[in-house]
Amino acid sequence: MKLKRNISALFLALAMLLSVCGCGGGKTESEYTEFQSGAASSGSTDNSASGDSSADGKTSNVQSGNKGGTTSGGTYQKPNKGSNSATDSSGNKVELANPVYIAEGTKAMDEGLNFGGKTFTMAKRNDTAYTAASFTRLVSAFEKKYNCKIKTVEVEFNNYPTLIANAKASGSPYDIIFCHGSMFPTLPMSGVVNDLSTYLSTADYDTGKGGIDIAKSSYFVIDNKLYGVVGGSDAVYPMVIYYNKQLFTKSGLEDPYELYKAGKWTWSKFREQGKKVTDAANKVYYGDTSFFDKGVVQSLGVSLLTWKNNKAVVNLENTRVIKGYQMVYDFFNKSKICSNDFSASERVQFADGLAYCSVQETQKYSVYCEAAAQSPAFNRNAANVGVVPLPQDTASAKAGYPCGWYGAVMSGAGSSDPRVAVAFAKFWSTYTDPVADKYELNSEQKALIKKLTSGKIANLHGSYTGSDGINTTTIVDFRIGLDVAKGNDVTSTINSHLSEVNAAIEYVISKKK
Repeated sequence: MKLKRNISALFLALAMLLSVCGCGGGKTESEYTEFQSGAASSGSTDNSASGDSSADGKTSNVQSGNKGGTTSGGTYQKPNKGSNSATDSSGNKVELANPVYIAEGTKAMDEGLNFGGKTFTMAKRNDTAYTAASFTRLVSAFEKKYNCKIKTVEVEFNNYPTLIANAKASGSPYDIIFCHGSMFPTLPMSGVVNDLSTYLSTADYDTGKGGIDIAKSSYFVIDNKLYGVVGGSDAVYPMVIYYNKQLFTKSGLEDPYELYKAGKWTWSKFREQGKKVTDAANKVYYGDTSFFDKGVVQSLGVSLLTWKNNKAVVNLENTRVIKGYQMVYDFFNKSKICSNDFSASERVQFADGLAYCSVQETQKYSVYCEAAAQSPAFNRNAANVGVVPLPQDTASAKAGYPCGWYGAVMSGAGSSDPRVAVAFAKFWSTYTDPVADKYELNSEQKALIKKLTSGKIANLHGSYTGSDGINTTTIVDFRIGLDVAKGNDVTSTINSHLSEVNAAIEYVISKKK
């Protein structure tokens, strides 16, 4: 639960920054008989439908999700001099979540780029991804290629936005900033980062060999200004189910990944297996407590909260979101295949062999492997950690695959050369670390992750802290999942928190600088 505690502390800092700078349950079993009509094909790449439902909002700044399904988001806008279309890595035209004006170009911004030995400062978050030796090698390789020096400053995650603002106020802004999705839209709305739309052209788009993913970058657009560029490994990580291969083999259960490849991995199969092996009397469950969080709900292809057409889009009332929470209710209260020990760490439950499965981002693979290598429940062998996508039917897979937060590279307002931020994002997208990690996904798994994140994404993007500095939209989302897992009615729980979500969004937008 450490990440959740860090996020909560971050939200308090976000509220302070804005002030300074801007200033169901109860359903019958028959209704849960079949969660999905069928599994999506493991080879499917059709992601033509949008995962972000939207409709006319109840206020000027908030859109409520369409209860009946999805509609498409913003489209590419034609600037006075520029492009009216773009392509994804497969050569297909894609849409922007928020319109942004990018000039048409034939020469990439980093072609022949030489900073002449200049020194830049980087606000390196104190996350594992940035403190690892592999990230140090990435920075060194960037320095060598572009003839510059990068002074890295380790910045605490919880106070990251506030410290970015302090650096700007002191006259020494950071040149390279890493925006976690929970720091959006606060960072751009508080006036501490640059609009990067004029520092790249269509020649910088990702065409399968690295570059700026303009579709994902568009989620960091406000009022046609591009405040963050997505290009590297910090972009987005898919949610997956980690499972204990040894427990599955001993219990005679079919391997989830083999079921996935055969097109038979569904939430109904998940529940069926869970009923076979859950032993509540001995506190052994098929799933740990992580299954009440947003991954399960968003596996139906809908983002709980996102930013589209220059508005926050809240999808808590979407029929598929409600269905997702009904699945959570079932797993914890009817089928009872997931642990209800909410005071325990989900990773500890999984590592100790008290849970067959756990949900997390692929970024945490090495963490699970480290624990498995020390655990008798895994025969002290990290190879017994299995990885499988969350179940999705065909419609959900088309709408969007569930992922964690987006991440983007930003440039501090007042930076002497914002090009360095764009160049770093592009470089990260092409960089290959010459040193292999102790635990890393195999080539087949890496290819699968690339496929899962290449199309539409269903995730939680953006966070909003209310006027009390406590009730943030993400904490509210966490409470909804937890309350439902504890047996509260789905619809009543959502309705009880919806006004908090909308009020927090309105408060943040009202502080826009």
